[in-house]
Amino acid sequence: MQTIKREIIRFSAEKQKYSDDEIIIEEPLVIRVNGERAYFCMRLPGMDRELAAGILYSDGVISSPQEIKSITITGDTVEAEISGPPPAEVKRIYSSTGGMATSDLLRPAVAATEFATGPDDLFRMKGEFFSNQKFFERTGGTHCAALFGSNGEMIAFAEDVGRHNALDKCAGSMLLADRQGDASVVMLSSRLSLEMIKKSYRTGALIVAGVSAPTSAAVEAAESAGITLIGFMREGRFNLYTHPRRITGITV
Repeated sequence: MQTIKREIIRFSAEKQKYSDDEIIIEEPLVIRVNGERAYFCMRLPGMDRELAAGILYSDGVISSPQEIKSITITGDTVEAEISGPPPAEVKRIYSSTGGMATSDLLRPAVAATEFATGPDDLFRMKGEFFSNQKFFERTGGTHCAALFGSNGEMIAFAEDVGRHNALDKCAGSMLLADRQGDASVVMLSSRLSLEMIKKSYRTGALIVAGVSAPTSAAVEAAESAGITLIGFMREGRFNLYTHPRRITGITV
């Protein structure tokens, strides 16, 4: 079950009435690594295996599916047995000067291949992206994320109450399918923040596109990391913030 029904009062200046509303489920998840509690998050139940793998990959704890010995799920607890040692310390995103240094990012396990794409292809990806969304139209309570390959193929899609979770679920799907290096475009429904750039960079994608606004730290990070950052995607238009060379047809 991923939604619940609840009777609510719908208010407007003209009238108020009782009505049933569909509400997205949000429940806790504990991720234990080699027998020790390592992570806790609130998430939309489903794709818990992918979420756990994606978090471990995004944080640099593992770099390949071969490092995963097993993942077992019992209720709201994931037990992950891995062979790769956890990092001695969490890598910092910001450099000591407060700016963004590419070396501070967790590099993808497999280097991406340079490519370019056009606006029409990006809008097609956006259309496919939102056509996969199941729960937002019904509840208004979710974010979604997707990974696309250089040929425009959707590699992974996930929807969750948390924007970070959605992207981690996509990263986990990619990892468990042993497709590191295949992601070229990350599509996001949420604000384009520094953390989302960090997680996108780890997937190896070279373009990050979304319908919302970027933060200043995200723009700086994308610039330093060589990521093409696109925000405010609407019908027939978008804002291009960094590295425009990958978008064909840009003439200014």
